[in-house]
Amino acid sequence: MLAKRLGHEIKYPSDCERLSIDIENSVHQHIGVTTLKRIMGFVGGVTKPRMSTLDILAQYVSFDSYQALISSINPDRNRPTPEEPQFINTQEIPQGGKITVCWHDGVLSLRRLAGIQDFSVVKSSSPLLRPDDIIVVSGIHKGYPLYISSITRGNISSAGVTIAEISGIVSIRVE
Repeated sequence: MLAKRLGHEIKYPSDCERLSIDIENSVHQHIGVTTLKRIMGFVGGVTKPRMSTLDILAQYVSFDSYQALISSINPDRNRPTPEEPQFINTQEIPQGGKITVCWHDGVLSLRRLAGIQDFSVVKSSSPLLRPDDIIVVSGIHKGYPLYISSITRGNISSAGVTIAEISGIVSIRVE
């Protein structure tokens, strides 16, 4: 949604500068470039933006508030459907089992490893995760962001990140 409104794909950290300027020109409120880089997953740090920041982003894409944006994306987010789970306790996924989660403009496929909450990234549209990264996830909630408590790439471990911060997870598939 942000890229569509901006009229330019947000692929690089430098694109966040352009976005920050356009947000300020459009809704007359400021969101810093570094904050946008964090939200878009280009840099680490505080992963949960303030509600006021989310409201500004929602206004930028023509919604009154962040809650109105979320409701428009998934108006039934709290209503369970028989074919799709609302919450996955990752400890209940068997070793080798696969989970695919989707959000408004992304997808993440994971395969359960031997650890209690360890998964290998199979496929990711997030710039933060690459195939074969090992991540730790305790639960996946439809309608909410995905909290990853740590990432291991090769021999290097890093702090966790949040995926689908703006839209929340819109679908979960367990295979």
